[in-house]
Amino acid sequence: MDSFNIHRFGKTLHWYLSVNFRTLLIRIIGIGIFVFLIEFIYWQCMGNVIQNTNALLFKNALYLTGPIFLIFLLGMSDIFYNMEKNSNRESFLMLPASNMEKFCSALLYVTIVWPVGICLSVAIGDTLRMMIRAVAFGDVWASGIPAIMRALRPWDFQHGEWQTVIFMVLMLLFIHSLFILTGTLLRKQAFVVNIVTLCVILVIAGRFIYKADETEVSVFAHPLVYVLDVAFIVLISFNYWASYHIFKGFQLITNKWTNYEFHKR
Repeated sequence: MDSFNIHRFGKTLHWYLSVNFRTLLIRIIGIGIFVFLIEFIYWQCMGNVIQNTNALLFKNALYLTGPIFLIFLLGMSDIFYNMEKNSNRESFLMLPASNMEKFCSALLYVTIVWPVGICLSVAIGDTLRMMIRAVAFGDVWASGIPAIMRALRPWDFQHGEWQTVIFMVLMLLFIHSLFILTGTLLRKQAFVVNIVTLCVILVIAGRFIYKADETEVSVFAHPLVYVLDVAFIVLISFNYWASYHIFKGFQLITNKWTNYEFHKR
């Protein structure tokens, strides 16, 4: 069964969602409580210091953007988290669907469903904070979601900065593809490996930005950016292809740490 059928894909995605629903629900509730506690504690500590509500919301958002981004990356690293047990792996691999349909179901879950779940968690936590503080302390109803969305933007794009837009989109796609590849390859500690790799990439990028600033050339007008754009496209394509290739080799009995037996290839 090699062809891609939209009806089989829909049934496979439904199965994947139903199996992961309980885990997703627990995570949504947990993240919502976390967001509520961070916002409530921050407002409790800084509400009397910062009188401007907009400034308070923005600075509160800065404390949340880092954890939210890490939680999003954690979900991508856990693309096949529920397959660590052979019973779950057997059920998934035995579905009457092609490898592409199964892989796309997992990919869609961590790329679309998981971020939507995070957004729902943030909305729950933010709403709880507004409700409790309005009742207990008489605070105004001021949502922190717009400030969080502004803080999460990777760059403040301006008209005509198409080089910046292309570079940032490709960089985000590269990060996404890298986390999917590592999450598919490794059975354990994929998130830790991804974070270490991302930190190394950010350090290298920081050095590049520093050197570009020294030449008084805009970072995104630097000739090397075009080389990086091409490199990103090549690496993104390779990462997604390698992820699918590794998934096609999934077996019930695998290495303790990886889903790919290199010595058998």
